[in-house]
Amino acid sequence: MFFRRSEQGIQELDLKYGKVCRKLSYSIVNNRQEAEECVNDAYFGAWNAIPPAKPSPLLSYVLKIVRNISLNAYYRKNADKRNSAYTAAMEEIEGCVSAPGTVESEIEAKELARIIEDFLDTLT
Repeated sequence: MFFRRSEQGIQELDLKYGKVCRKLSYSIVNNRQEAEECVNDAYFGAWNAIPPAKPSPLLSYVLKIVRNISLNAYYRKNADKRNSAYTAAMEEIEGCVSAPGTVESEIEAKELARIIEDFLDTLT
């Protein structure tokens, strides 16, 4: 049906493999609506690619498209560092892990101590 450019091919593809495609996509993006969009995008990608391409196992071909689109959606959603699951934990321990002073303040303190010692050495 894809080679004849019949739109019925997409409906038949969804009837036969839709459940597997949605399950794969949901396991990656963990959102039903996002998974549905990924599967629809995969069907569109298959529609555009199949006339020149001749996939031997159609299911594997479509699942590969679903996986790639779902991974791209996952990475796009989680690309922002503020969206990290570890942000809150890192903010909680930030005070314990990081030193209170900076390198510049340590150097300035040592230089001030040296100047004071030099001055004290001049006193009788």
